[in-house]
Amino acid sequence: MARGNVFAAEREANGSNLVVLLHGLGTDSSIWAGTRRGLADRVRSIAITYLPPASTERFDLITASEQVLAGAVDSGSSGRLVVVGLSLGGMVAQTLCVRHPSKVAGLFLMSTNFLETPDDIRRLCKDRAAQIQREGSARIAGQLAARWLGPRLQERDPITFAKYAAMIQTARPTALASAFTAIATSHYHGEQPPFSCPVRVVVSEGDAETTQRAAEQLCRLAPCSEKVVIAGAGHMSPLEQPDAIADLIVRFVSMLSTSAPRQVEAN
Repeated sequence: MARGNVFAAEREANGSNLVVLLHGLGTDSSIWAGTRRGLADRVRSIAITYLPPASTERFDLITASEQVLAGAVDSGSSGRLVVVGLSLGGMVAQTLCVRHPSKVAGLFLMSTNFLETPDDIRRLCKDRAAQIQREGSARIAGQLAARWLGPRLQERDPITFAKYAAMIQTARPTALASAFTAIATSHYHGEQPPFSCPVRVVVSEGDAETTQRAAEQLCRLAPCSEKVVIAGAGHMSPLEQPDAIADLIVRFVSMLSTSAPRQVEAN
């Protein structure tokens, strides 16, 4: 797959470590628009679309992670990366870190699971992939949009809700089914702990998709980790609280070389 066809990138601000922003399933890099406005002139960032919703190609975590690394290099980055991954993007970020640990200064993982997918999530994703293969994506995509975006966003920002609900609902069946299959079949075959860099794990208070248990598991897998709880947000927190996410990313970048983390709660 040609790199030019699989990622879109924008750069801004200055700084030594490039912040790489990876979207969740069914969306694209535009989900980070509000967060990137909050990052402007504070850290250098790039938002990469590694799996366009309209893609007809099958997805796997290793290929996606290599495309992300190539996108960062093509953007002009020569230093280490701070990789921010939302949902499926969090699993892509972990894969990149496992495969290229020297390239990653820190992981900022949002509403995601560890690469060794829990059994209940495996079953759920297998069922979703099978449903898409039987029925197409229209029915389940509508259910996913409601589950991932949540009623709070629909009430506060109906235009944004409608935009991303339509994006999820019109995603190609191939992209959705292969991504769910990748999650269902994901395994970590290395030795523990898998991450040698600092990790910040972000979970949203109202997330119907990712559990606190998944966040706590991730926190146990790095020697320098921290869990942050975002109050008043669901699975797609960059759409609901972009400024809060931007502030947390900036704090994480600043922390990487200056302080030991602790568990906090964001309001």
